[in-house]
Amino acid sequence: MGRLRLGPLAWVIVTVFLFWFLPACGGHKPPGPNPFPVRISLNPTTSASLQAGTTLQFFATAQNSSNGNISPAFTFASSNSGILDVAPGGTACAGTWNAPVYTVCTPTGTGVVQVTASALGATSPPTLVFVHPPIDNIQVSVVPPVNSPPPACPNQGPLPAACNLKFNPNAANFCLSQNQIQTLQATAYSNGVDITASVGPFSFTEANSVVKLTPIVTVSSYNVATNQVTASPTTPGQTQVIASASGVFSQPYNIETCPVQCIALELGVNGSQSSSATSFVVNKGTSEVITATAVDVQGCIVPKPPLTWVSSQPAALSVGSGCAAGTTCTVSTVQAGSATITASCTPPTCNIGFPLNPAGLPAPYVPQPVYPVTAISGLATGAPTSTTVMATSQDCSTDILCSVGLYNIATSNNLPGGAFQLPTPPNSLLFDGAGDRAYMGSEFGALVISPSNFGSASASPFGSLPASGTPLGLVTGKILATSPNGSFAIFSDTISTPNQVYLVNTATAVGADLIVGAAPSAAWGAPFGANSHQVRVPANSCLLLVNKGAGWTVTAGTMQGGPNQTFSYANAYITSNWVNFSVQARFRLPAGAFGGGLGGRVSTGTGAHYGAWIYPEN
Repeated sequence: MGRLRLGPLAWVIVTVFLFWFLPACGGHKPPGPNPFPVRISLNPTTSASLQAGTTLQFFATAQNSSNGNISPAFTFASSNSGILDVAPGGTACAGTWNAPVYTVCTPTGTGVVQVTASALGATSPPTLVFVHPPIDNIQVSVVPPVNSPPPACPNQGPLPAACNLKFNPNAANFCLSQNQIQTLQATAYSNGVDITASVGPFSFTEANSVVKLTPIVTVSSYNVATNQVTASPTTPGQTQVIASASGVFSQPYNIETCPVQCIALELGVNGSQSSSATSFVVNKGTSEVITATAVDVQGCIVPKPPLTWVSSQPAALSVGSGCAAGTTCTVSTVQAGSATITASCTPPTCNIGFPLNPAGLPAPYVPQPVYPVTAISGLATGAPTSTTVMATSQDCSTDILCSVGLYNIATSNNLPGGAFQLPTPPNSLLFDGAGDRAYMGSEFGALVISPSNFGSASASPFGSLPASGTPLGLVTGKILATSPNGSFAIFSDTISTPNQVYLVNTATAVGADLIVGAAPSAAWGAPFGANSHQVRVPANSCLLLVNKGAGWTVTAGTMQGGPNQTFSYANAYITSNWVNFSVQARFRLPAGAFGGGLGGRVSTGTGAHYGAWIYPEN
């Protein structure tokens, strides 16, 4: 019986002891990350340019043997603290600090200094810092070649008959063809003295993809980029190159990849083209290949021109999205019908820089929109596909409001069906190229019409086009043209005062009102080029898209500014860069207004931005 009484107690003791010893069985606490760095990186890396008396913040990062990021305490060091002094936190002074507070940086000398960061036995690769005098200005120029430049387009095959242009050796003085390069250099001045050697590496930037800039690395003990870059051509057109160092920027330097001058379209894939054939007839559902050859002003074939391919009737003959990537395009015949196929070199993707005209550039080298010598006409035969036709009728005999009905007529049976009442009476109607969107002009509010929504119980086929600041708050006028992809449309309102032109982007359903000298009529023609974002404006018209700052409103078709805070102004401006232009505007200032002006540039030295400044009489 004693065993029976002691048994439960013994089990309790054993159980307690097992739990006590359980943590000791099965291992130990895993170690933490290795705190010792094997690699330290310093930023800025490689090199930096610093004006005497200014500061630069250095940052360090570290990784351990497992490539994990760690945060040890870093020590920053300078190889010559008399020229570049580095505070404990990594802020470098091009001179000496007022240690230990590190608030005032006093310039001392100039030279090249190495900066490193270290921690727990590891040290970063050094960053070279070029401490130099203040820079007054930077100039970009061409480095004269030591040897004669290579000939343009050697071993080029015969040009197509439509673009059989003579080779133009003079073009090399103005632009680069695809196998040529140009070396640019930046020169820095301080009080009229060339200090380029002490500045170290310069930063070069290009405005667009016309050229590719490659820094030239000096062959010296420093082994860092110099004040030179090579510019190799990429996309036809113009661009501007700017060099900078220590926060000082040069004036833009214009450089050009030879623009496209001629485009020839031929049937067939490259190498098997038929230059004499300008049209084709195929059965619906098949395809046809068209090859484009673009020739620049030097007489060289452009290897990969970013051409814009367009079909006049994409609902019948369509060009694929991959056509723009090369010089061949496969045309699909979606349904029976005919169309004209073109491939153009149009800004802003090709012959970049139009309509800018730098001073001294002869006419042949100013980028212009270029279209093929002869377009390709295509015909797809076969049974026609049923489509729809829109028609309107106005009822003034039984309807006192003279409401207008829109009929969506299917060509399969030519039956109109019921009428859809239009919110406003139309004065014009135009489909886009694909036929899946229509624009309706009206003096009481233009509409965009989606034919696929006719008969829908959830979506209306009619969409309004807002235009804030106008009397009706809507786009008004006649529809003049649509872009090939149907996303953009132009409306002209010659009834409102002042006359208005609207460029509408249906992707956001917002009408952007544009100010014109005289609103064009329907005889203005088709203002859209092959590129859906390019608008061609007649020479006698002025078309300005204005960016309005704070304080500006558009009321009754007139842009009005103010009132503004005391000693402040509101500017309306255009963000593009223009040269050789004239500006004209009419001002009306209310009594008590301080003044207003008109300008064409901003002076970076004084901040002045006006060419004429006027004050009201009272």
